[in-house]
Amino acid sequence: MSLSLKSFLSFALVRLLAQATLFVFPLLVAAFITPDEFGRFSLALMLLYVFTAIGIQSSQSPYVVQASREFTRNGNVRRATTARAISVGSWYLISLGIAVVFQDAFLTFTGLSHENYVLVIAGFYVVSMRFIHTSTFTSTQRKMWGPLFELAIGVSLFAVLIIFYLQGSFDLRDALWTLFLGHAIAAVLILPVLPWRLMLPFSFDAHIVKEQFRNSLWYVIGAVAVYLMNWGDNLVLRLYTDFESIGQYNFGYQIFKGMLICFTTIQMFYLPDIHLLLEDKTKLRHFMKTTRLQIMGLGTLGLIVTAVLLEPGLTLVYGAKYDPSLPIMYCLLIASFFALYQMLQLSIIVGMSRFAFVQIATFIALGINLGLDFALVPSYGIMGAAVATTIAYASLAGLFSWYMRKRLRLFEEI
Repeated sequence: MSLSLKSFLSFALVRLLAQATLFVFPLLVAAFITPDEFGRFSLALMLLYVFTAIGIQSSQSPYVVQASREFTRNGNVRRATTARAISVGSWYLISLGIAVVFQDAFLTFTGLSHENYVLVIAGFYVVSMRFIHTSTFTSTQRKMWGPLFELAIGVSLFAVLIIFYLQGSFDLRDALWTLFLGHAIAAVLILPVLPWRLMLPFSFDAHIVKEQFRNSLWYVIGAVAVYLMNWGDNLVLRLYTDFESIGQYNFGYQIFKGMLICFTTIQMFYLPDIHLLLEDKTKLRHFMKTTRLQIMGLGTLGLIVTAVLLEPGLTLVYGAKYDPSLPIMYCLLIASFFALYQMLQLSIIVGMSRFAFVQIATFIALGINLGLDFALVPSYGIMGAAVATTIAYASLAGLFSWYMRKRLRLFEEI
């Protein structure tokens, strides 16, 4: 086994442990509340993550690429961090304005009370810290601290959830409070280990601000597209189904989200060093022809094991409460295979700063997803949404593969 793969597996093991806690949290919430409440909880998360996708996640990959280069050259990330602080701070103010102006519309869509709505908006600010701090650790070659921070979030969520549960009945309001407090506690605890001396004092560089803003604009478009691929089914389901059906679908979809979270481990590990691979054809050849295939093999094995354990595990923990979600889970395991394949391609394409194509391809897949949603959901309900998602991810994997072979000609060069 190569040193590169061993390093990746060590990193992946810690991050998967962290992600397992984050993955299990909504599943635990689903065990304590009704499918109807879980539908509302899922729509609340959908609202929270639209703010996160537009202004926070969209800036992280450009930040990691830019900060990694600055760290290699200067030994710090002050200029890239300054540029990110400007963009994130601006978005915090804009998102608050949007939340106030469109409050009535959001309340109608999610079915939340006013108190729960306030918790969701407050949750956005603390949840955003997860993405900001993780990208900081990644870009400064402190890769293990990112997963450790995420593990701290997961442990905090579990601790707060247990405290609420022991108080008596557990409802939607308690779930939202748990989400907020769990992230807030971890964000405070991680402050002492952030690489402050590498980030501060701020150093303004107009060129870096403009470059990060330009790349983030492309990523805003792409982040919205990815967000709609992950959450857009709910928009159509909200038109044709009730909150309970949405709860059943999102419970089944949670397995797929868990897989997506795990697969981002690949991108987070390799993205800071992709520019080094691209400069060395021998290393690039090894990644494309050996490491990439090994990771695909391990991922496929994991999907097969998950498929075998799904039904007995679901029955053991939930009884018959979420039985309608089981076909959704099986269908989306197929989508998970295509998601893993495209994630490996995406690391190379992003490393070459081909942001525009990534967004174009994502929007094509999004169009396929939403188009099929409107075609299938009215007749087939939540199963139609699962089929639409699977076909969309297969299309995205195909587009990335075509681009690398025909446009980048990587396979010919190596």
